[in-house]
Amino acid sequence: MRCEKAIILTIILVGILLIMSPAHAQLESPSSPAGFIRYSFEEGWNAISLPFLQEDEDLEDVFTDDLSLECFLTGGATEEESDRVLVFDPEFGQWISAWIDEDGDWQGSLTSRDPRYDWVYWVQIREGHQRNDELLVRGLGCNEPMIDRGVYQPGMHFISPIWAGEFELRFSGLEEAGYSFDSILPQDPDEYTGEVSNYILEFDGNGWHRVAYSTSLLRIDKWDGNLNAFTPGKAYILVIHEPIDWYYYRRPDLAGPTATNATQSNSERPVRKAVSVTSYRVSDLPPLPEVQRHQTRNESSSPAQSIRERKEQ
Repeated sequence: MRCEKAIILTIILVGILLIMSPAHAQLESPSSPAGFIRYSFEEGWNAISLPFLQEDEDLEDVFTDDLSLECFLTGGATEEESDRVLVFDPEFGQWISAWIDEDGDWQGSLTSRDPRYDWVYWVQIREGHQRNDELLVRGLGCNEPMIDRGVYQPGMHFISPIWAGEFELRFSGLEEAGYSFDSILPQDPDEYTGEVSNYILEFDGNGWHRVAYSTSLLRIDKWDGNLNAFTPGKAYILVIHEPIDWYYYRRPDLAGPTATNATQSNSERPVRKAVSVTSYRVSDLPPLPEVQRHQTRNESSSPAQSIRERKEQ
């Protein structure tokens, strides 16, 4: 199957898209879940998330530009010579990939997986393959009022914002999830270093920047650093040293239903495994930041038990 897709665009929509800035998500109207986003890729590794998807869409559709109707990736004889897309599946704890061969056909296990709002997609443009093409993606934003993101094991996690609108961290449900602001910090504030705190990083195309890390409970504003919101289309890393149960992640344009603490009801939780660099060819992975391991007081507890114990203290 070649990278081809027949989509009819109206003259009005074309005019809007021509003036739209790269890496910006926009709804077609405030009351509609439909929208579009345009990405610009550099040679090397690019990390994106997908705030808009079309119904029954496959990976080929996502990476076929909705204006030019062309696939912007360049193929090669092998995966090592081709532009490719790489994903870490947190449910199974493994990396999966897709790439374009010389005939323009998609190869790799990722091609059999439906595109997802909650995954981060690593797009690798090989040396000499860079073109000035931009990728336009149109579709529907996730219209659920609230999402249960599951239990996250200690370690590094790729985070997609999911929603089509900017989302402030203080409304993200991380505090309710058990994202600790004090349990991993030393007793003496003068000994505090960001390396041993929970924190969030944003990928800006040149690496991981704009850290937001937890601070003392004595502060009114528990979020520090220069990152205060999730932006649609971007990719983030969440580093935690104790498990969290992210059961409450509401859509930013809604007041949201009353959250039910799933850990207190002893319900079975979906578990998100931390990113592993041993389950794939390490030399073929994107440039990931080094995470300093920190000994936590609940390391031997189960995720749900550990969360409940911290909230009772």
